[in-house]
Amino acid sequence: MKTTLIRLLGAYGLAALLIGGLNACKGDQGDMGPAGPQGAKGDTGATGPQGVSGAAGATGPQGVSGAAGKDGNANVVYTDWKSMQTDAFGRAADNTVAYLNTNATSQAVLTQEALDKGVVYVYYKFKYPFWDQSIAEYKLVDRINQGYAYNYSLVPGRPANSFENYVQTYISNDFLGVNYFYPYIQIYTRDWKPATQSYAAMPEFVGKPATTFRDLVKDTPQYRIMVVYGSTKGGRMTNEGKPVDFNNYASVKDYFNLSN
Repeated sequence: MKTTLIRLLGAYGLAALLIGGLNACKGDQGDMGPAGPQGAKGDTGATGPQGVSGAAGATGPQGVSGAAGKDGNANVVYTDWKSMQTDAFGRAADNTVAYLNTNATSQAVLTQEALDKGVVYVYYKFKYPFWDQSIAEYKLVDRINQGYAYNYSLVPGRPANSFENYVQTYISNDFLGVNYFYPYIQIYTRDWKPATQSYAAMPEFVGKPATTFRDLVKDTPQYRIMVVYGSTKGGRMTNEGKPVDFNNYASVKDYFNLSN
C-alpha cells in the first residue's frame, strides 16, 4: 500500500512536499542593518587647458592738444593811464569850439632806442554814451582806442536821454619824438539846428572861463604810451596762434597781461 502511494505521487508529488516543507521553515523578515561607512573621496580631476585670449580692443581717440603758449621773448614798456594836462586854453569866436592844449610832456619811455628799435603806440581811454533800455537814458561807459578818440561829457543841467545833450571832445597828439609827447584837445560846444542847417553855440558854455572846460575833461580822456620791442625770433607776435592786433587794446591787454 505505501509503495503504491509513493508511485502515485511520483516526481511531482515529491517536489510539492519539498516546497511545502521549505515554506513551513521560513521566518519573519528581519530589521534593516546599519549603514556602512562612507567611502574615500575620489581624486580631483586634472585642470583643463587655458582658453585662447580674446582679441585686443580698439584704440581710443587721441586727446585734444592744449593751446599754444604765448611768446615769452617780447619786451614791452608802458606808462600808467594819465589825465591830460591842459595848460593852454583857446576859444573860437562863435563859441562852438574850445581848445585845451598842453606844453610838450616829458615821457621817459620815448627814448632814442624806442624810436630806433621799438614800435610806439598811444592809446586813449574815453567815455562813450551807451543807451540803457532799462532806464531809458544814456550811460557813459569806458572805451579805448589807438591813436585818437572822441570823449563825451553830459552838458551840465541837461537830461541824459538824448545824444545831443552830450559834449563831444576830440583828442589826438602831435608826432612823437625823443622824450616828446604833445597831445591836444578840441571840445565841440555846439548844437545842430535843423531849421538853419548849421551849428550854434550851446548857451551853457557861452562866456564861461577856462576852468569850466577843464572840468569837463579832468578825468577822461586819458592816455597811455606803449613801446614794444621786437621778438628775438623775428616774425609777428601771436596770441594762441592769432596775430596780436595792436589797434585793439583788448588784444594787447590780454597778450601782455596788463592789469588795466
